[in-house]
Amino acid sequence: MKNVEMLHKFKIAALVLASAFPLFMPHQISGIGMLLFLVCTFSAIAESRYVFDWKKMLLISVPFFVFAAAMTQTSHIAEGVEVLQKKLLLLGLPLAFAIRPTLVNEKLRGKLFLVFEVAAFAIGIYANLMMRFRGLTISDPNVTDYAIIYRHALEYYSGLHPTYYAAILFFAAFLSLNNLVRDWKKRHENKMVWVELVLSVLLTTMATASAARAPLIAFGVILFGWTFLHFKNIGKTWIAFALTALFILTLMALPSTRNRILEMTKPANLHAPSGSNDNGTNVRAGIYLCNWETLKQHWLIGVGTGDVQYELNQCLSLFNTRVYTNFNYNTHNEYLNIWFSAGIIGLLVFICSLFLSFKHAFKHKKFTYLFFLIFMSICFFTENYLERQAGIMLYTWFQCLFLFSPKEIHHV
Repeated sequence: MKNVEMLHKFKIAALVLASAFPLFMPHQISGIGMLLFLVCTFSAIAESRYVFDWKKMLLISVPFFVFAAAMTQTSHIAEGVEVLQKKLLLLGLPLAFAIRPTLVNEKLRGKLFLVFEVAAFAIGIYANLMMRFRGLTISDPNVTDYAIIYRHALEYYSGLHPTYYAAILFFAAFLSLNNLVRDWKKRHENKMVWVELVLSVLLTTMATASAARAPLIAFGVILFGWTFLHFKNIGKTWIAFALTALFILTLMALPSTRNRILEMTKPANLHAPSGSNDNGTNVRAGIYLCNWETLKQHWLIGVGTGDVQYELNQCLSLFNTRVYTNFNYNTHNEYLNIWFSAGIIGLLVFICSLFLSFKHAFKHKKFTYLFFLIFMSICFFTENYLERQAGIMLYTWFQCLFLFSPKEIHHV
């Protein structure tokens, strides 16, 4: 009995650590996922409960199995193994929940969401305070674009790529906003409403300042949809449009986001960079061009999990610029990355898993889950979120929390 109680405490501790993942480094995130898997396994053995929800586990772990299958045709084995190691969370976390499908109840899940919100808030506040007291990290007078200067310092202090940082903070802001509206009528009794108000405002502000375009767009889309759905009795259409317009005006008022958005409207930036004339938009233009050129030759079966970067580098090296030699630029599109790796069948399998997740959300009226899926599906268009531990954890953790639950937590 004491062992069971001890394991229960370990489970709660592991769940809290997992929800606070924005605060941890990549190797620590993977360790937390493994810890949760081991605790759940030992707990199932100690309590003699051998329930295994393999259907939901497979639904979440599809990307891992797709990349594993693509290893059969890769010629760069070491690189392929390294890719699979990074993606082990896609297997470990769903296994933990599949072993214990009732691992998280409704009350605990709400607390875990709050832990995630506070952790996202803490990393944002820490990074901005460090910039304030220790200064920015680029001192080159030739670099005058504030968006570049701010984003470089943000990544240095937070340990998160600005795109992943923004995705984490925006979804945390969405959860806070959802809680705020849900509990607003009880604000005189429940003081947490005011905490959620502060969190939602500051999280949105800090995420917006990062000028990460895809998470900005994704947040705007789910904010519009959430507003339209929630305020159904008080002129929902006009409120939705008003909030969306306010959000867009806010983006254009901030120098960092305004410059990043206007950068996409210049026709010259729709082509690959030449010489030293590079920016976030034209660098991606060259990457997407190489993605398509390579896919023309390997669209059916892909090139294999370990060969993607090699093939992409071969193409990028043909451009008249040194920008692509400074770093290994990935496909910057999760759908193309899977297609590139495992061919059209691998891409269709991944899309099918997303479709079934959407279907589950609709069927069980899990609207917060639905908005999470929309958010991630949009973000996948401009970044390989399943390439870094923070992105893998964001996607897999909330897939598990939402999918392994019979009820909707945040009613709308």
